[in-house]
Formats: sequence, C-alpha cells, structure tokens
Amino acid sequence: MRRLRRLHSLPALAAVAAIVVWSALSVVNALGTSTGGASASSGAYQYQYSGSITGSGTIASTTGQVSFSVSAKAGDTGTTGSCSVNEPATKTKIKCLGATSITFTTLANGCQLADVNGPATINGVPTTYEFQAVDCGSPGTGHDTFAIVADGYEREGLLTSGNLTVHG
Repeated sequence: MRRLRRLHSLPALAAVAAIVVWSALSVVNALGTSTGGASASSGAYQYQYSGSITGSGTIASTTGQVSFSVSAKAGDTGTTGSCSVNEPATKTKIKCLGATSITFTTLANGCQLADVNGPATINGVPTTYEFQAVDCGSPGTGHDTFAIVADGYEREGLLTSGNLTVHG
C-alpha cells in the first residue's frame, strides 16, 4: 500500500515540522517481552501512546463529495478503530475493521495529527487502510483535513463539512 504523504505538508496548513508530544505507555522489544502486556509482531520496537480521534464530515474529490466517519483510540489496553468512507460517484465504500497502529503528533502550527492504519474492506473485498486526520480547531470546515489510502483508492482534502477532534 502506498503510504500517505504527511498532511501537514499541504499548503493550506503550511506546517514546517512535526513535534511528537506523548508519554509512552508500553515498549515491546524484538524478543516479544513487554513492559505493557503487548506482544511483538516484528523485529522493530513498537510504541503505544494514549489518545483518540473522532469525527465525521465531507471532503471534495474530482467526482464530487466523499463522506467519512472515523473513530480510533490507543491506550494501555491496546488500539481500537473504525471508519466508514463513501464516495457515491465512484460507488466506493470503505469500512475500517480495527486499528493496528495509531500515531498522534502535534504539528508546528499547533494542529493535532492522527495517523491510523489497519484492516479494512473496500466494496466488501479485504484490504488495509491508512487514514490521516488533522484537527486545527473548531469549526473543522475549511480548517481540518482528512486523507485515506486503501488498495489504490486515495482521497485527501480540507473538510467541506464536519469536524475532527484529535486528543493525542
């Protein structure tokens, strides 16, 4: 799956750098031992941070509107996540079925970024997804941004309606 470019590089946000602001809840090493109860799935270190993302709205695409709804949370008991994305003009429906990775970042401009990955279906066919949501305050319309990649489907843009709330 093609990785999303960082939304904070969009001209509308004009962010220069991201500053990670978290407190680590668990660190899992390559041997599978854990300080927080998780198990290693790869040879790299895995970090879990607390935070959440919720919201819904629409973004514009070249074919019309894309509507979405997102919810994800990372905490000391693991990660959870769900989303639905619908683009009527292309008859594309994405359903997120969980979250395997969630990253929260405070951008240089003060906006909050959530980057979420996990399993999904696109029109009923199993795949994976990555979505990024940037919360730049309320109201979200014209300020917050949303992007998603799933099996060749890519959409991103400023919210034309709705609001995103990131607590990282």
